[in-house]
Amino acid sequence: MFITKITNQFGVHKIALCDFVILIIVLFFMANVMSKNILILLAFPYGLVIGTLMPILNVMVIKAVPKKIRGTANAMYYAAIDSGFGIGSLSWGMVAEALGGYNLIFLIASIIAIVGMIVYILSERKLSKKVIVEYGI
Repeated sequence: MFITKITNQFGVHKIALCDFVILIIVLFFMANVMSKNILILLAFPYGLVIGTLMPILNVMVIKAVPKKIRGTANAMYYAAIDSGFGIGSLSWGMVAEALGGYNLIFLIASIIAIVGMIVYILSERKLSKKVIVEYGI
């Protein structure tokens, strides 16, 4: 509930960028963590980021498609998330087992999050121009 107030105050774009930065930092710390207790503490900011970033990205998906296929786009978005968590957990788990631990996996995840942030920034700029042209906002 407080996230909605913060998002309304600072704007979706700023919150999403902060989410990406926090996600990158948390994943980097997870790659270097030496204690189970610290890993558990890192779960809170990770969950907070995922809980705010996923709906923001969902809104971007919905804004990017015509009204008549928004339901389909929404379903595909959540199907992709579920598939990514399922397939990613299995495949990266096997990679971690082969490499002898999760440290490298979390480091790779932080790099992927950096790429995701860049894609978000580029997509947001393109989407903002589209919204201005289509809706005059």
